[in-house]
Amino acid sequence: MDEFRLIEKMLRASVKLYIQIAIKKLIYQMCSSPTTLIRFLLNLICISRMLIALLVVWVQLAA
Repeated sequence: MDEFRLIEKMLRASVKLYIQIAIKKLIYQMCSSPTTLIRFLLNLICISRMLIALLVVWVQLAA
């Protein structure tokens, strides 16, 4: 069980860190050109898919 808690803590920390970075980038790119904003949103979709995949793996390990 301890390893699952460690994985959970790591996932939560990485999600929090990613959200903080994403907000900072979004603010910066809103002041920048609209094409970089579109690229940022596409990257956000890709990384959110990766986080969902990690969450699915974690749930399968916990089951």
